[in-house]
Amino acid sequence: MTSAIDFEVLSGVHLGLLVASALWGMTSLQAIEYCRQFFKSDPLYIKVAVTVVWTCSTAHLVLQVACLQEIFTRGTKQPVTVMLPASMIFGFVVQAAVQSMYALRIFKFCHRFYVPIFCWVVATYSFAVQTTFTCLSIGGSIEEFFLLRKEHKWMMSSGYTMAAFVDIIITFAFCCLLHMNRGYVKLRTKRILEILCLLSIENGLATSLIAITIVVLFNIEKRRGIFLAFVIILVHVYALTMMILLNRRTRLRSINTKFVGLDAMKSLSFALRQQKTLPVLNITPDSSQDAYNDNTAATHSTIRLDDSTLAASEVSRKSSA
Repeated sequence: MTSAIDFEVLSGVHLGLLVASALWGMTSLQAIEYCRQFFKSDPLYIKVAVTVVWTCSTAHLVLQVACLQEIFTRGTKQPVTVMLPASMIFGFVVQAAVQSMYALRIFKFCHRFYVPIFCWVVATYSFAVQTTFTCLSIGGSIEEFFLLRKEHKWMMSSGYTMAAFVDIIITFAFCCLLHMNRGYVKLRTKRILEILCLLSIENGLATSLIAITIVVLFNIEKRRGIFLAFVIILVHVYALTMMILLNRRTRLRSINTKFVGLDAMKSLSFALRQQKTLPVLNITPDSSQDAYNDNTAATHSTIRLDDSTLAASEVSRKSSA
């Protein structure tokens, strides 16, 4: 007969794996797109981060599915193999890798160590306490895991709280840096900075809210297994948001190209108008001058004709006289 804890654990793991599978599929598509577009040109640290994140998220999902099968066959009272702790550690590696890459990008952007070092220290603490708690559960059953949770509740709570705090700090730092540079760029670059700010806020909110939800559900005694769904989902949200942010550069470049194309068309049209107008301006004075010279010559010839006519008249008048 299935107990209440079995039902809660299975429900949480089922829900988490269902959503995580969909997220992993989208992450894989984004990873393929990244390899086609940016893998050759990106710096080494981004390549390493993408490889580690995708590999660990895949291992996390596979091991979680294997653990679910083991829980089905053996129940929650039997000792769980090392697959469950290993899958959780892979998830913590994904979280730490994504946060570390964001912190390094902040350093590349502002060339100051204060915020990146703070983020690295807090992310390392979060990874350390989460991994330590997971290692303590090796060799125990699912029920023993929940008993361990009561004794060392502060470890998982502080780990996920610090993870959410790092996400908020990274989001705030990105938005501040982008906003401070907004007044020194052109219109098309301002549009790109606005999109980057929105992406940073969306990513930070998604991961931090899920982490806070894990902390809340982890500390509620009556909901002992539902938080497992969010633990599984959070890993793949980190991976997916990072891949989306990296691949969004294609969209940003298209926006930049669009603005540049409009400017180029305006310059081309202006040049064409100049080419049409300048010959008219250059030709008109010359033609006017030629017409003026022709009129002057005609006038002079007319004057000369009149003078000769008058002279001939004068001679004929004198001879007749």
